[in-house]
Amino acid sequence: MAGWFLQGPEMALLYGVIIGTMLGLVRIVGSVMWAIYFGRQHLGSITGVTTTISVVGTALGPMPLGIARDLLGSYNTALTVSAALPLLLGIISLFGRKPQRRTERA
Repeated sequence: MAGWFLQGPEMALLYGVIIGTMLGLVRIVGSVMWAIYFGRQHLGSITGVTTTISVVGTALGPMPLGIARDLLGSYNTALTVSAALPLLLGIISLFGRKPQRRTERA
């Protein structure tokens, strides 16, 4: 996306390192957070369901942009909303509480 802003091979290399680091951290932090919030017993099942939802969302993701372009004549509104959603979710996530483990009854 931002590749056309890069000027020179040094900037391209730096961009690649930053993107690679970010994607690697997302995978690691995501895996750790699933285990913290849901435990490890059913982690494979939970990850499978969320991966399926992610793939379906990725496949259907361009549709709202196309509909917005047809209805509004521009992608601007849809892209603004698409950019605002992660910001809003990030703010909401600051208010989340760490889950408490239930004690198992004997």
